[in-house]
Amino acid sequence: MAQMKIAQPSSAASLSLRFLGAPKLDNILVPVDFSSATVPGILAALTLLKGNPNASLTLVHVVEPMTAGDFVDAGLLSSVATEQRLDAAEEMMAHLKLNFGENIRITTRLVTGNPIWMLSGMASGGEYDLIAMTSHGRSGLKRAFLGSVAEGVIHRAHCPVLVVKLRHEAGETAQTVQSVTWKRILVGFDHRLGSIGALGFAGRVAEATHASISLMNALSPQRHVITAIDDEEGDETRVAEEIARLEEVKLSYFPLSADWDVAAAIGEPWDVLSERAAETHADLIVVGPHNHVLRARDFIGSTAQRMVRLAPCSVLAVK
Repeated sequence: MAQMKIAQPSSAASLSLRFLGAPKLDNILVPVDFSSATVPGILAALTLLKGNPNASLTLVHVVEPMTAGDFVDAGLLSSVATEQRLDAAEEMMAHLKLNFGENIRITTRLVTGNPIWMLSGMASGGEYDLIAMTSHGRSGLKRAFLGSVAEGVIHRAHCPVLVVKLRHEAGETAQTVQSVTWKRILVGFDHRLGSIGALGFAGRVAEATHASISLMNALSPQRHVITAIDDEEGDETRVAEEIARLEEVKLSYFPLSADWDVAAAIGEPWDVLSERAAETHADLIVVGPHNHVLRARDFIGSTAQRMVRLAPCSVLAVK
């Protein structure tokens, strides 16, 4: 077996970690559709903003354009139908504001258009620090061709996006959940600048929720190996070296913490992190951006988008 060499983190990474400030988290945008699935997204935002005197929560409802068939079925003109839907939405927004606005400043907005484009556009101006939304869990061909709203927003938004997924195996439902918090946070960390930002955001969430943090790097499978034995030995060495490297990152970021652990495995990041989250009962996966070629990203989706599909828990994509 080859002699193990422990790789050290780069000086740039160490410097960034030591001087990494807590990300700004004052204004959160939460899309609502007035179904019970809306509630977990609001509760998650309230958890992150708790105790912040500058906190502001914006609830937005996007009224999608009606098709010609919708107007015929309803027997209404386009302008009348849209006006009625906006009036109904305004009334329901007032109800949400009354229910959740006791201890926080809440603003409501009604817009018309495509939900993905409207939400991404609202977040592009820098007014919001985070979009928090609930995954609606589409499946099958409809999802394969169109994608969920959550995945589309992750793809286009210029700010971090939190996708809240309930733990149904633990008995959580949108109708019964009373609060959303996180106690075990799994951070995808590959030593690039994006993952350092993800770690900073995870630290901010952990501070607010008293959560533990686990760092994990998914190492790419080695190509062009000679034999299966050589491949296994090489993978074992790479994993051991990476775990040692992550320990160095842990010490650089928070040397006195006893609530951190590190892990590494060979495989695609969406598979490795999702499996690790299931094994450790993680409540939240935090990932940073990956530099995808536009064509590849359009066809196969980003790591964060795939994570939303596969993860057994909530996912925070940091931009």
